[in-house]
Amino acid sequence: MAHKTFAMRSLRERHCPGYRGRRLLGRVLLLMLGCCLPAVSATVRLSEYQKQDWQVEDGLPQSELRAITQVPGGRLLIATYGGVASFDGLRFSPIRVDAKDPAASEPVNSLVLSRTGDLWIGTDDRGIIRQTAGTAINVSEQAGFYQERIRGLFEDSTGTIWAATHDGIQRITVHGKTQSVELLDKLGPVSGDITTPFAEDGQGGIFVLTSDGVFHLTTRGVHAHILEHHQLHHKGKGDAVGIYYDRRGVLS
Repeated sequence: MAHKTFAMRSLRERHCPGYRGRRLLGRVLLLMLGCCLPAVSATVRLSEYQKQDWQVEDGLPQSELRAITQVPGGRLLIATYGGVASFDGLRFSPIRVDAKDPAASEPVNSLVLSRTGDLWIGTDDRGIIRQTAGTAINVSEQAGFYQERIRGLFEDSTGTIWAATHDGIQRITVHGKTQSVELLDKLGPVSGDITTPFAEDGQGGIFVLTSDGVFHLTTRGVHAHILEHHQLHHKGKGDAVGIYYDRRGVLS
């Protein structure tokens, strides 16, 4: 099957720490992502890189992409509404999220590879699944949360896992092979339009975006940060869909 090309270095020559997208991409997977290119030389023109498309006909499980992350060795893990697949630059291999996913077709919205090597999988209706040491644990069901829809996952600098769900924000503290889950439901639910609900402040705290506003969680408690501005933005421009905290201390 012919592919469109421009002029880009091979997939193995690139370093891509991960890309997250929730938009429908039609039937095409685009791996020419500016955010995934490391320190591109100013002398290299964009026309010297290559864009290549992979479609369902090439082995992509489904055309509705939800998340992409990279594992040691360079393989990409791609989450779609029709399952998760591993991609080595040439071919796709389906991945079962757990024993209840024999056809490797579980709808998945988010992926996080933790610093300890565990793969955290946010499904569309079965909560969070943690793959660790060759086993798969349904973290949500183990904590008493059933038919849970995960909107996003995030690991902070301390190794804590944060989950955005339709019921609210969850803080997951890892204790080796076990974990404890705390539901912060007072922060409000997270809608499917929110793509980037978490941003660290660089001082041990974290900003959280929900359907109810923006919140700043620190050791001193929870502060409704710029909630009024969020409401004004909603009235004038619609719902906020993501947050980012830069090195200058500016939240956007």
